[in-house]
Amino acid sequence: MPTNRFGSPEASIKHFLDSRATTEDFLKTSTGLRDHVADSPMESWTGTSLFLLIAAHSERHTKQINEVKVDPNFPRK
Repeated sequence: MPTNRFGSPEASIKHFLDSRATTEDFLKTSTGLRDHVADSPMESWTGTSLFLLIAAHSERHTKQINEVKVDPNFPRK
């Protein structure tokens, strides 16, 4: 359920783009991400795999948005 965390669609987009830029800058300047491992109850994650997870998470949200937009009741007014 949406919570209006960012106040507007424009603020949501700005937050996403700012966060993505920070992530991209980190990736461009970091080395040895495969050498860092985080354990979880299901498996171990390298730094590289965690950044792939971030990308997959964004892709999933994009697909959810597209699913909502094709609904015949979108947009609700």
